[in-house]
Amino acid sequence: MDEIVVALRQITEANQKASQNTIEELMIKRHGYTWQEVRQAQSILFLAREKI
Repeated sequence: MDEIVVALRQITEANQKASQNTIEELMIKRHGYTWQEVRQAQSILFLAREKI
């Protein structure tokens, strides 16, 4: 059972990273933002979540 939990956790983490990459790529390709702008916005959102 532990192996299933570990595998599921690894897949979930990989999926989250892939989803995040897709979001970043869409922001850059479709909306014309730079990597720096996207990273800065992510930092602001992260800090806002920490304060909530």
